[in-house]
Amino acid sequence: MSLAALNGNVAIDAGAIVNVAGASTTGAQAVSGDAGALSVFAPLGTFAFAGSTLKGGAAAGQAQGGFTLDVSSGLSGTGFAALDVMLGSSGFTGAVDLRTRSDPSVTIASTVQASSFELTVDTGTIEVTGTGVINTSGGTPLNTDGG
Repeated sequence: MSLAALNGNVAIDAGAIVNVAGASTTGAQAVSGDAGALSVFAPLGTFAFAGSTLKGGAAAGQAQGGFTLDVSSGLSGTGFAALDVMLGSSGFTGAVDLRTRSDPSVTIASTVQASSFELTVDTGTIEVTGTGVINTSGGTPLNTDGG
């Protein structure tokens, strides 16, 4: 699923539900499916999700939801922490790819859980504090073109 606002913001309002979770059935012939992915593209804006319900989980043994974000700003200060909490609690622990084009810095001060993780800060810095943990089963490129 892709949400794009080329010249503005992407907002998922309180009460809204965005569901890319993997399907599961129970019973003698139970089946489960992989979760999908959510992509948010707002290169001149921000992403707002407070009060909404996002679902990206899947049954054990299936691929968990992936998440891609490309915004102008919103990951500095407490922005990254709020996004990380939402991703983890919503089951988006597959591939996570984040880009901010103008935030001056992004700080990782808690545990990030994803099958792969990429963070790009175009004009600022990335800081992983002493309490920050990036836990992946694959590679973890961190890119900063500034700072």
